[in-house]
Amino acid sequence: MTIAACYVSPEGIVLGADSTATYSLGSSHYYNHNQKLFELGESATLGVVTWGLGTLGSQSYRTLFALLADDLKSQPPKDISDVADRWSKFRPPDIGHCKNVRFCR
Repeated sequence: MTIAACYVSPEGIVLGADSTATYSLGSSHYYNHNQKLFELGESATLGVVTWGLGTLGSQSYRTLFALLADDLKSQPPKDISDVADRWSKFRPPDIGHCKNVRFCR
């Protein structure tokens, strides 16, 4: 189970998450060093909190968010809606086998 939080204040937004991942293959195993909070780019003003699936296909969230950050750096977004639209278009090549993944905008 993931604990993710978002606090909105007049000064900005604070994101937080625990770092434990649970893998259940017959019995549960816990890994306490999982990254669920990501900054999009260096010194960025955008962040993402994840929960649920540990990866999308064979690519980690860290890799996908780095690719998104590179895209945002090369073509700066107009607004946050533009960032969301670009993220919704990221599809790892082997995502087809993941039946529970739904991409939405």
